Amino acid sequence: MTRSSGILWVPAAVLIVALAGCSGGSSIAPTPSGSQGLTQSQQSEVAADVSNSIGDGIETGLGGAVQSSAVNGRTVQSLNACITPSPNPPVINADGIPANENYTFNNCTNLGWAPNQIVNGQINITDTSPNGGAVTLSYTQTNTNLSRTGTDINGDAYTSVANGTRNPVLSNNILSITRAMQVQRTSTAHGTSNITQSWSWTFTPASGQTVQLLHPLPAGSFTGSNGTVTYVNGSTNATIAFSIATPLIYDPSCSTPPRIDSGSIAFTVAGNNAHNGSFTLTFNGCGQKPTITPAS
Repeated sequence: MTRSSGILWVPAAVLIVALAGCSGGSSIAPTPSGSQGLTQSQQSEVAADVSNSIGDGIETGLGGAVQSSAVNGRTVQSLNACITPSPNPPVINADGIPANENYTFNNCTNLGWAPNQIVNGQINITDTSPNGGAVTLSYTQTNTNLSRTGTDINGDAYTSVANGTRNPVLSNNILSITRAMQVQRTSTAHGTSNITQSWSWTFTPASGQTVQLLHPLPAGSFTGSNGTVTYVNGSTNATIAFSIATPLIYDPSCSTPPRIDSGSIAFTVAGNNAHNGSFTLTFNGCGQKPTITPAS
């Protein structure tokens, strides 16, 4: 596979999208032929939000990828020094998942799921399978004003603030996640957008690999996505449905998020103000620029 240290112009990860149009007096790029109303600028903003969402999905919301001591035969994730747990020490159930733990992020700058960004706010993780079933494990994650500040894949300075829940479920070595999140995203290029994320997706590890909750993912593929994103920015109000058209092949050895080697996501947009249309996002290799193709 091809490697590159360059920043992805439009990475995205498995699932959702946030559409952001230009705000205030900003100019709007011409509508690409065949896209039925989505500007090139809005499509690139979709990619930026997708990139964020796949990132925190992969790392499951905590900090660091280092494994620490075993708890009842299961390893648990060690915390970055910028994260404060409460209660402390955390209460870890027999399945290796915190019973009911709050994590406060204080100007974190070196988290695996938010490289070169500053993270603040809180995450709560509550074990929803405290008996540690051998087949199915799950937990809920609640974000409270969890913010990320930095430069996105389009080169725009931005801040996003997320509130809402995720529910990862691991059953028979297959990971599924549902997400219900409210995101306020502010960038220099697009102003402030309010984004509602509601979707689910599935991750299947490659042959011989094992998935563990609260651990980085092994090699595998994202499939089975479905859901919607609503996007509000000024007079623009749009709803975007999406699905994975071809499996997204995840490569943990790739140093450039979202670490997708190949695959594509199909988007269909419906809303007012003529913001209607469909397009496909295709990944072209680790560190390579993905492409956006309007429906023909």
